[in-house]
Amino acid sequence: MSKDDFLNELKRIKGNPIYFLEKYYNSVNADNPLVLSDIEKESIYKQFKGVPVFKNPDDAFDYHEKTEKLKKKGLKDWEIH
Repeated sequence: MSKDDFLNELKRIKGNPIYFLEKYYNSVNADNPLVLSDIEKESIYKQFKGVPVFKNPDDAFDYHEKTEKLKKKGLKDWEIH
């Protein structure tokens, strides 16, 4: 893994607690993983999610549009980010 790969992974973990749970926490605690319902995941995600920062307003609009399209395809918030 390169330094850039590590930093990208770290950014994703910092902004997505469910990604952290499924990718790391449950692998370290494989003998006793934490299994959550979609409702529980959504609640935790909303409580701890990161807020994206954009360099210009157009990026924010593009981000919102992309997110809405993915939600319409059936992806959950924590699966998108």
